Amino acid sequence: MTIPALEGLIDGRSALVASRGTAALMAAAHGFGLAGHDILVPVNLCPIAVAGLIWAGVRPVFHDVDPDTGNARLEDIAAAWQPRCGAILAVHNFGMPVAIDAFAAFAAARGMRLIEDCCNAVGAVWNSRPVGIFGDAAIYSFGPGKIVDAGGGGAVTANDPAVIEAMAGWLETRPLADESERRADADMEAAVRALRSDRLSTPADLRRVYEGYRAFVAMRIGPSRIVAIADALAALPAGLERRRSMAARWRQRLKGGGARPVAASEGNAPWRFNVLVDTARRDTLVVALRCAGVPCSTWYPPIAAQFVGETAGAESYPGAEHFASRVVNLWVDETITPEAVDATADLILRVLERPAA
Repeated sequence: MTIPALEGLIDGRSALVASRGTAALMAAAHGFGLAGHDILVPVNLCPIAVAGLIWAGVRPVFHDVDPDTGNARLEDIAAAWQPRCGAILAVHNFGMPVAIDAFAAFAAARGMRLIEDCCNAVGAVWNSRPVGIFGDAAIYSFGPGKIVDAGGGGAVTANDPAVIEAMAGWLETRPLADESERRADADMEAAVRALRSDRLSTPADLRRVYEGYRAFVAMRIGPSRIVAIADALAALPAGLERRRSMAARWRQRLKGGGARPVAASEGNAPWRFNVLVDTARRDTLVVALRCAGVPCSTWYPPIAAQFVGETAGAESYPGAEHFASRVVNLWVDETITPEAVDATADLILRVLERPAA
């Protein structure tokens, strides 16, 4: 048995495929032999990815992020670095590339592996080069709501043929995804959403949900899902053009109001259109948007409390906390029209003109 290769990534390389981005990350951890080592990760990373690293035998070391972009800076990574760290997970969050060439130099100087997380940034470029090719490996996700939405699946690439062989060997040991995996994924996502809206839930409750999903997190996928991913990748250029057009429209319509667009680096691939709203008014705006039927989100908050005793890092993360208290994510994909952007922007401007309660 061999793991099929996926073609069509923007960096031009073939990739190994798996059931989701977390499975791809776990494959990279196994391919590099990171078990027993630490890996630097941003504290606002998707929690299932952190759980996957722990299940792969790697200890995540959290670091803070920029309070105005939600993305990692080299100074954040340098502050959290310790000699046990064997790798950096450089997350291009929200479709915005980090200063990845500086991250690569930092990792190389300390003998660390650099894994790029491109799950929310497929199609983004840094210094005219696609993200994903600056590190030793890169992971991708094609699940619902991602820039490349194939309904599920993930992929991993690497520079070293020996690492690729090791990753493929590990993936070959994984069970084949079937309908039970889809049901488990849907159940896990529903449970997480319910807990996030439950004021009485605790971080430990969320951690138990991820633990219940553990048997399904890393699986192989069949030919039909690989074809779906390849088809979705083929539609990426048109999708990016539309996303960038919608982001430009949001930026123009919200100009000068109380929702300040997050500064987007050149070469970004908008996953969502991110705005910052004064903390005292952010939740009021979210309620108004949802009452009007407008999809929006406030992801991701710091997640260290979900993994107490399983991870390392600082006692507090002021940058991530400040960003999470202000961010609102607005849609830019095919589910929203220019007319809906205009109407929603007008609503946002009206809500934020009102005196704070």
